[in-house]
Amino acid sequence: MPKVSVIIPVYGAESFIERCARSLFEQTLEDMEFIFVDDCSPDRSVEILNKVVSEYPNRNVSVWKQSINCGVSAVRELALSKATGEYLGFCDSDDWVDPNMYKTLVETAEAQDADVVGCGFWEHSIAGITERTFLHRNDSREVILSPFFFGGIYGALWNKLIKKTSLILLRRICGKVSRCGRIVVC
Repeated sequence: MPKVSVIIPVYGAESFIERCARSLFEQTLEDMEFIFVDDCSPDRSVEILNKVVSEYPNRNVSVWKQSINCGVSAVRELALSKATGEYLGFCDSDDWVDPNMYKTLVETAEAQDADVVGCGFWEHSIAGITERTFLHRNDSREVILSPFFFGGIYGALWNKLIKKTSLILLRRICGKVSRCGRIVVC
């Protein structure tokens, strides 16, 4: 069983998918699987992805295809059903990650016995590059999951690592977030 399963939806990403995939395959954490799901992308995204995958034969990569375009939620559901890692990561196909991101997140999760860990990021826009960080390193789960923060840095999936067993439990109890365990920010 790999330590981390990273889920990547693919749709209309031909301009970004090569950089995304390379950043994932060049992670310093070796024990990973990468699950790409093509949501019937109308461009060359999957062709480009397959070329990059062929350059990393030692990486555990699978590419699945939806039979019809279903949207990111359905893509993630399919990928979750295939994921075998102890932890889950999510990456959008137009993002790229630091080579140490998943190693650092795993080390923090294990050291703190956390169910969810998160990290800051660099936002690239027309206006320039801005560093986005958590306000506090040890915010309570009530703060992190509050409507004030949800949708911002706390609401994003792509800067988190989630223990798979905790996500399964959270999905079963649907809404009883107080049972989700420790949330740590690194």
